Amino acid sequence: MTPPVEAPVPPPKRNNSSLIVVVVLGGVGVMCILLIAVGAAVLFPVFAQARRTASRTDALRRMRELSIGALMYSNDNGDRFPLAATWMDGLSKYVPMKRGFHSPGLNQRSPLDRPGYGIAFMKSLSGASVASIENPAQRVMIFDSTLMGPNAASGLETVPKPPRFGNADTGGNVFLFVDGHVKLVPAVGEVNLK
Repeated sequence: MTPPVEAPVPPPKRNNSSLIVVVVLGGVGVMCILLIAVGAAVLFPVFAQARRTASRTDALRRMRELSIGALMYSNDNGDRFPLAATWMDGLSKYVPMKRGFHSPGLNQRSPLDRPGYGIAFMKSLSGASVASIENPAQRVMIFDSTLMGPNAASGLETVPKPPRFGNADTGGNVFLFVDGHVKLVPAVGEVNLK
């Protein structure tokens, strides 16, 4: 008797569905990465602009605190401004936070900027009587400066160029005027500063 002939066994069917799943998931992953990259490219400039605006607002707020401190100082000292050589020391008891004496715009233009204060007192106002100042709304008292030391005092020749906040076209420096108002001035030459 002849042995029974076994029927040929067909090769096992390959399940191509796992290959399709891998290709689909890989495509979805690549699309997600592309969407994240496009979203980041759109949002990074927005975040950078928001950071610059927040820094400028912080500078105006800090200068406003110095304004209040300077007015309180003059009220307590015979309506006179502090001496230029010790103006920060004189205002320190009237300014709630010591970081109020530091410009937040430092180290934003360039990593080569030196650490320091970055603001200065108008030297010509040293010990002057508040009542003797003509046009207090146009007379600068404290301003952004390239001088980094404590109790820095000078004229407007030390105002940063290009401006500390923004660029040369759209930026500005922060100024505190004798009458107490604070302003972001686009460029020294564009405003009548004394």
